Amino acid sequence: MDHNNKNLAHMLHVQIVFLFALSGIGLSICFSIIYYKMGLDVVGNVLVFSIVVALISILYLKRTYHAELVAHILLILLFIILLTANNQFGGFDNPNFSWFLVIPLAGGVLLKHYSSWLYTLLILGIILIYYSMKVSGQDFPNPLTPQEFDFVTMSNRIGSLVTIAFLMILTRYEHRAKEKNLELKETQIFEIANFDNLTSLSNRSLFASNFEQMISQRKDNKVALLFVDLDAFKSVNDSYGHGVGDELLVQVGKRFRELLSQDDLICRQGGDEFLIVPIDRKPNQINKLCTSIIQKMSEPFILSNCVAHIGCSIGVAYYPIHGNTYDQLISAADIAMYRAKTLGGAQFKVFHQDYAKEASYKTLLSHKLRQAINLDDLELYYQPKFSVTCNKIIGYEALIRWHDGETFVEPEAFVRVAEEFSIISQLGSWVLHNAFSQLRTWLDEKKDFQSLAINISAMQVLRADFISELSDMCQYYDVPASMIELELTESIFIDYTEQTLKKLEFLSDMGFKLVIDDYGTGYASIGYLRRFPVHALKIDKDFVKDIVSNDADRNIVASTIDLAHKLGIKMIAEGVENEQQIELLKKMGCETMQGFYFGKPQPAYKLDL
Repeated sequence: MDHNNKNLAHMLHVQIVFLFALSGIGLSICFSIIYYKMGLDVVGNVLVFSIVVALISILYLKRTYHAELVAHILLILLFIILLTANNQFGGFDNPNFSWFLVIPLAGGVLLKHYSSWLYTLLILGIILIYYSMKVSGQDFPNPLTPQEFDFVTMSNRIGSLVTIAFLMILTRYEHRAKEKNLELKETQIFEIANFDNLTSLSNRSLFASNFEQMISQRKDNKVALLFVDLDAFKSVNDSYGHGVGDELLVQVGKRFRELLSQDDLICRQGGDEFLIVPIDRKPNQINKLCTSIIQKMSEPFILSNCVAHIGCSIGVAYYPIHGNTYDQLISAADIAMYRAKTLGGAQFKVFHQDYAKEASYKTLLSHKLRQAINLDDLELYYQPKFSVTCNKIIGYEALIRWHDGETFVEPEAFVRVAEEFSIISQLGSWVLHNAFSQLRTWLDEKKDFQSLAINISAMQVLRADFISELSDMCQYYDVPASMIELELTESIFIDYTEQTLKKLEFLSDMGFKLVIDDYGTGYASIGYLRRFPVHALKIDKDFVKDIVSNDADRNIVASTIDLAHKLGIKMIAEGVENEQQIELLKKMGCETMQGFYFGKPQPAYKLDL
């Protein structure tokens, strides 16, 4: 039984004990008047005492809801009253004796089963004791006249009969309440089994059932399935906590309801993913709906602690064109959504077979990459970095290479797959171990250079153990952090949080030099450069390539170098291939260059250090 059902059952128990206490007070008042008029003051006094205790018990019950304890108190009071009356007059033949039978019955209604049996045994023992006392000839006083005795007998029989009837009503009330509780529990079980407890949208199970039932009735009609994935939700969750993330999901669910009709099917697939089946809409209407959803989700979300900005990517698959079963359509819509997300998000894509081929290729590539990491089939190449100030090579950049059999796989391709398939941690660790190991070897050989640059994915930086991993590498290979340059792409600013800033500042304080790679192609702004502990900017080779002939590229490079110098940041130009580029970059004030002119990437054993 869950917490809510326990509360309902307990409250029902409290109500029944409360009603029994009130009825007992009412009967005690009536009988105390009767006994006082007949001169039976001892019994009357006990009844008055029981009324006071019962009132106190009711107040205690209202404050603590300890129904079981109060029920015991009430039954013990009734037992004391009956013993007193029996000892005052009549013994076994006392007109109150019928009340003894009420106690086990009341115990069965008010108490747990094992407790009620104790009272049953107790009353059985009392009956046997009084019977044995009568058989042995012991007499009890009887101050009542025959007429008074008959009146008391009649009153007690009526009282006990009324009490039994009242207990039957309470039992019936309890039974009905339990039936309602059971119905409520069944409703709760159904809701738990079929609805998302956060957004109140249907869950995957109910959605799948409704969807399959619907397509079985619409075999000749085209039905669209929309796979919606929220953009930047993880950033909100990580920045503000899961409570804010849950609040955001609730508001997302409300926005979906505003856009959809009551006939449309929707469910929370899990996490930040949702499935929608619009009913009786043509493809052009589906496109308009997708656009409306994207626009609606791009509007700010006013949350309790912040204002969140997210978006969504949508994949669309049509039955029966893209699949004849629910699972096939889910897969097709998921692939289409993934395509929309890789193109930048905040858009929708309708499934195309080419997307499936691409997804299949990436899946295969991810399996091979995992195997290559495990078998150490990857390789690091090193490209020199040249200082025009010192007129010599001052360092190298470690670049990962992979030959899948005889096929060379472009680093951009398999690094992207590593990020998409959550292999980047293993790949990054492999690069760090091998790069640090090679640096240790060069240091042992007294090679003359200043630094080794290692490319780091933004996803690696966001890992909780990234700093400890780098620290462990430095200790294990006995390498000073000041010799390591960590090259980060501008994508680090996409998921920027204060925690990211603190992490990078900590790395800088440890001695690592932070370099922004491919500067000018992504998200870095002057504001970010001022806040982040950036040591150098590496301007992208696409700007350097046409720097001699293209005025726009030349102006971009010149202004970037000027900006970097004003911020106290060094500049590195990559993709340098000829002397004209070198001379022009030197005039602009670029200190360090890298490119085929100074040397192509090569394995360590081919380098002439």
